[in-house]
Amino acid sequence: MVIGRPFGARPGLGLTEVLVAVVVLGVGVLGAVATTTLAVRTLGAAAARETAIRLAGTVLDSLLQEEAPVAGEQVHPGHRLRWTVRPAGRATRIVLEVEYRDGTRRRRLSFEALRAAALRPIGEEP
Repeated sequence: MVIGRPFGARPGLGLTEVLVAVVVLGVGVLGAVATTTLAVRTLGAAAARETAIRLAGTVLDSLLQEEAPVAGEQVHPGHRLRWTVRPAGRATRIVLEVEYRDGTRRRRLSFEALRAAALRPIGEEP
């Protein structure tokens, strides 16, 4: 009696095993491509939002430094900033809106700031 392979069996993989391996590999590659696409889209949206926030911070900072800020608008590539200035008691309310595109959709962010009137030095008469 000979112990080993059955008569007619050959070493290697059969067609069924190869097909299953190709299908499993294909599913894995498709999953990796889908994940990469989602990551690229998410990073693009985050970059557009970060730019919008940075521009808004720059404009708000400069408006808060002004003695008498006025309403206005600025346009940057892919971003539009509009702001209004209104009195709010002894302060000034600045409302800034930023419109931008994050790939496929238009987005809008809104910011508000209060600019208080300058304080009088101690001991000065009102």
